[in-house]
Amino acid sequence: MTDQEKIILSFIFKRSGKSNLKESDIYLPLSLELGWFSLQQAKEFVKKCIQHKNLEVTDGLLSPSFDIDTIVIPTGFYPVIQKEKNEMSDNKQPPKQSVAEYIEHITKRSGKTNEEIKKEIQEQQKEKNIIYEVAALSIANIYGVDSSQYYGIIEKSIFTENE
Repeated sequence: MTDQEKIILSFIFKRSGKSNLKESDIYLPLSLELGWFSLQQAKEFVKKCIQHKNLEVTDGLLSPSFDIDTIVIPTGFYPVIQKEKNEMSDNKQPPKQSVAEYIEHITKRSGKTNEEIKKEIQEQQKEKNIIYEVAALSIANIYGVDSSQYYGIIEKSIFTENE
């Protein structure tokens, strides 16, 4: 897992253009922007990187303990960590849900109408040049809506549309 940790950390640090980051500058992009982890998984990932000595803590800031320029980030890289956690729960039947039901979930918890949420998602999609499902996650986050039960549906939707 340390090779994958190094790839993920290299990606985040290269993306930021900084050599030192606050902990939140690592786990928030991993969770909210990239959607690679839930927020809790991203926080745990940072802690594991510190334990594995891939991150060093200096004056409250984190920096990689290795040269990020020597790490090659594969095209289309997606971490396996999240899938490992999902595989543990594969014994249970996933709920029959869809992206449309997820949008309804956001609507109910945000107090907005379905049309308002869809419009905000489309605006976010265009503004940030991201796919619809990721924009929906972003909007849900803005309204403080827990999306964790829909991650599998969203992931499936993203990868089946792109095949």
